[in-house]
Amino acid sequence: MLTLKIKLSSDIEEKLNYLIAKQGNIENFLKDFLIYKTLQLEKAIFEMEKDLHKYERKYKISSSDFYKKYESGEFEDKNDYMIWAGIYEMIQENKDELKKLK
Repeated sequence: MLTLKIKLSSDIEEKLNYLIAKQGNIENFLKDFLIYKTLQLEKAIFEMEKDLHKYERKYKISSSDFYKKYESGEFEDKNDYMIWAGIYEMIQENKDELKKLK
């Protein structure tokens, strides 16, 4: 069992109490929050993967292969490549976070 003691501003405390009361109790609120966060991560991954596919089609290489080569210096710091690598990294971070929440 986890016990939290959090100091909040009165405004935030009032809003949080409203949401908790609406869900019935704090456990239901937190379960719903975790579901919401999971869905948001899944949606973000889906949208970013669409962007990766555009780069993969344009440069005819998978994102994982591109990223390995980019990290080893085989690709220059061209704007497209930096954006592609950044999207790839964000997806990996989101997938790591998602794994911890599931």
